[in-house]
Amino acid sequence: MTNPNGTSEPPVRYPLTASTLSVRLTFDGHTLSITRRLWPLPWGRTRRIPLRDVMAIEAWMREKTPGLEGGKKMHYHRVHRYLHAEQHSRNIRIWRPRSATADGFHRFQDAVNEAVVDHARGIIDARGPGVPTGPTHWDAEFQATIAHGLRTPYPLAEDPRFKNHTLLPDWAMRKSGPYVLHQLRLRDGALLEWHQFLHEPPA
Repeated sequence: MTNPNGTSEPPVRYPLTASTLSVRLTFDGHTLSITRRLWPLPWGRTRRIPLRDVMAIEAWMREKTPGLEGGKKMHYHRVHRYLHAEQHSRNIRIWRPRSATADGFHRFQDAVNEAVVDHARGIIDARGPGVPTGPTHWDAEFQATIAHGLRTPYPLAEDPRFKNHTLLPDWAMRKSGPYVLHQLRLRDGALLEWHQFLHEPPA
């Protein structure tokens, strides 16, 4: 695939892995596996989540000592899982946010989120033309935002502010998957509502 800046992006090659000292994540395109590397027992070491139940992976930064200049910052990634019509989360902590480990998790996160939205797009398309892209109680503007994200490989690149730009900034190169999931996380409860909508049988 070639992005709007004309740069060719290599295809994702599975399996993908990202790991810290205590946990390893693996994604083969169909299943997300979370393995506790220091787990002493022969059972319960690896949790496998099918793609249809992966809701999103998100990242954020937190200061270990808030208010102190030069204080340590911890980088977190959170895996959201859909289980029994509820949202369950698992936090993964990275001590050095600018390390190769953190960079690997960012690439892993983007690839998984793209696969999550691609899978959701397939479910919606299979329901036939004209079906909504989310719960019917969502307002038309939000439905349109999600629909735009699902149908456009690089949704932000079509912003009118960039019509005269030769090269777009990195943040405008956000792909469909991360864009859609970011929009859902901005609205309270929307991520869970969307997955309930995807899991319910078509009318």
